[in-house]
Amino acid sequence: MILDMILKSLIGILVFTTFSFLCALLLAFLAHFFRTDDSEKKMNKIIRHLPGLDCGECGYSNCNEYAYKVASGEEDLDKCLPANKENLQKLRNIKLRNGENGRVAKIACLATNTSSDTEYIFDGADDCYTLFHHFSGDKKCKFGCMGRGDCQKVCSMNAIKTDSQGRIWIDAGICSGCGKCISVCPTKVIKLVPLNGGHFIACSNNEEESVVKEKCKWGCVGCKTCEHFSNAGTVKVKENLAVISYNENHMDLQNIASKCPTKVIVPIKNQKAYLFSLNEKTSSTETENG
Repeated sequence: MILDMILKSLIGILVFTTFSFLCALLLAFLAHFFRTDDSEKKMNKIIRHLPGLDCGECGYSNCNEYAYKVASGEEDLDKCLPANKENLQKLRNIKLRNGENGRVAKIACLATNTSSDTEYIFDGADDCYTLFHHFSGDKKCKFGCMGRGDCQKVCSMNAIKTDSQGRIWIDAGICSGCGKCISVCPTKVIKLVPLNGGHFIACSNNEEESVVKEKCKWGCVGCKTCEHFSNAGTVKVKENLAVISYNENHMDLQNIASKCPTKVIVPIKNQKAYLFSLNEKTSSTETENG
């Protein structure tokens, strides 16, 4: 009796396993069979910009398999380590033209070498991780960029730059949106935003206005000016910090940004030109006051 029960259980398990395996095969066949021509074309474009080494560094057995995963949106495009920067940029352009991966990383902070006051002189290893674990950094503002460039070191696209004021920023025209920089940022000041979102809030400090002004000259003070000019409710102040809701109404952000008294509503694209203008105005003001 016991042997019969065991045998029946084993048969049941075997039948269930076989059935599951056959279903998986059927689904795989259907997925391949009903793959659209557009997907095929996209995959072929991606393959052309891969080294074709079938090295397995990406985690797949060959370049074709990896290209299919990228084309279908199931895999990131930066897993191919042998690919050079030019090819990675071409891969990114292919995805963006097809409406995928339309997000780029942006540093939600405008602090420069001198705009954010420091509490002490740090004489340790020159990296953000080490600095963060030493009293949460040397700056009074504990919400911003630490400026040591850990993000720059991991960016395979060379999209993360430093301007003339020592401010670290990310070029949306180069960034692939892979998120590597986010993973190494100890203050979590790097955010993914829609490439075509128009603008982003370049501040992460949600303290009271008086505290923000004391710590940094480039901080959101929660004044709600942006809310007042946001007819579609695109920008709202939550816990003393402006927040953008990216939707079909984001086109009014240009006007809202022009009204921001602290200039922390920054263009996602062409940020370099914006920062240059910002630095020029700052230099002129300092000269006049000096």
